Amino acid sequence: MAKANVIEVTDRNFVLAVLQESKKRPVVVDFWATWCAPCRALAPVLEKLAAEGGGAWVLAKVDTDAQKRTAAQFQIRSIPTVMAFKDGAMVAQFAGALPEGKVRTWLEGFLPGAAEALIAEGDAALALGDLEAAERKYEAALDEKARLPGALLGLAKVAAERGDETSAEHSLGLITAADMDKAAPAMAQIRVKLHAKMAKEHGGEQSLRERIAKDAADHEAKIDLAAIVGGGGKLRDAMELLLEVIAKDGGDMRQKAREALLQLFEVAGPKSELTEEFRGKLAKELFK
Repeated sequence: MAKANVIEVTDRNFVLAVLQESKKRPVVVDFWATWCAPCRALAPVLEKLAAEGGGAWVLAKVDTDAQKRTAAQFQIRSIPTVMAFKDGAMVAQFAGALPEGKVRTWLEGFLPGAAEALIAEGDAALALGDLEAAERKYEAALDEKARLPGALLGLAKVAAERGDETSAEHSLGLITAADMDKAAPAMAQIRVKLHAKMAKEHGGEQSLRERIAKDAADHEAKIDLAAIVGGGGKLRDAMELLLEVIAKDGGDMRQKAREALLQLFEVAGPKSELTEEFRGKLAKELFK
């Protein structure tokens, strides 16, 4: 099929073309058949809107006569049936040949809006290291929709790259309670990265290891080293360092280490095996 952003999907490539692709951008699946008159009426509408989308989403065509396994898997009982997939899961559907206006309204329910598009542009700029451009995009997104968590997280990431803890915490503090659960892992990662950056500027990993070698009770150095190590992806090593501080310090350093460890739990995933292992170790230290 030679039309823009429209693909033919088969039983063999459905997982890759639809489920995997939907983790990058929304995929709209049109279940149809050549003999179906309503399908022929709906097809040009979907193809027109896919072309207008400019790649923001893709239209996947599934011929239910030829791709019986996929049709059976999704229990297609009437055609046309149209399903939308995001992040590997079906998020919306309708049946029948809707007019263009109603299809547009349906698409608006799950396609990214102007603010989300700006966040995506900000993320791209941040990945390239262009902090100023990223900051402008995130701020523009907030102008479109206040307290949008993706934009606030983006601004916090920019601030973390600059080592600006005050600005990072200000942005994170604006995230609403309703968005907190989803944002928590990213928030923790930002805080770990910020701590790691600050620790590096205050001497770096080698200097911290030398301090600890000279004084095993230098718990501040261990917490800073854990931030650098954890920020580099060595979460187990970082957790071990923090747990050591919790076990041996009864003052402020113990509380700081506990807070840092809880952040690493979010980074690792609250239900991950690593988190479960160290959550148990933490409980033993706190309640022994």
